[in-house]
Amino acid sequence: MLPKMFGKVSTKTQAPWVAIIFLASCWALCLGLGFRRLVTLDIMLYGASLMLEFVTLVALRIREPELKREFRVPGGLAGAITCGIFPLLLLSLAMVESESESVLGINGLAFGALIILAGFVIYGVTRRFRTRQPEPIVFQETEPA
Repeated sequence: MLPKMFGKVSTKTQAPWVAIIFLASCWALCLGLGFRRLVTLDIMLYGASLMLEFVTLVALRIREPELKREFRVPGGLAGAITCGIFPLLLLSLAMVESESESVLGINGLAFGALIILAGFVIYGVTRRFRTRQPEPIVFQETEPA
């Protein structure tokens, strides 16, 4: 999903050093915002990614109910949906509580939403720079006549 340069790893530690330096630089630019605003921003970004994981859980439960998994959330579709309700409520509470904060003269919630939307825009713009994986060839077994 990201450009190949973010996947460069250190030969000594196997850590993705370019990605680490890039993220550290981004967070360093945010140091002037103050601790409370940084925490609010972190909660919003982490919460949004967590909600995507729960949406994926529900989507997979609907599309591939018998898919083999490392672990399985009990309760069928209702169990999968219930897993995401409480984190969503907690994220919503954090967003409501941060409504009075401002970041760079913008409402904190709007600022977080702009960062999230910028991620989608960057993803779309960099799409052509990513390597395309060829579709796998799937052979179907046929019954002998």
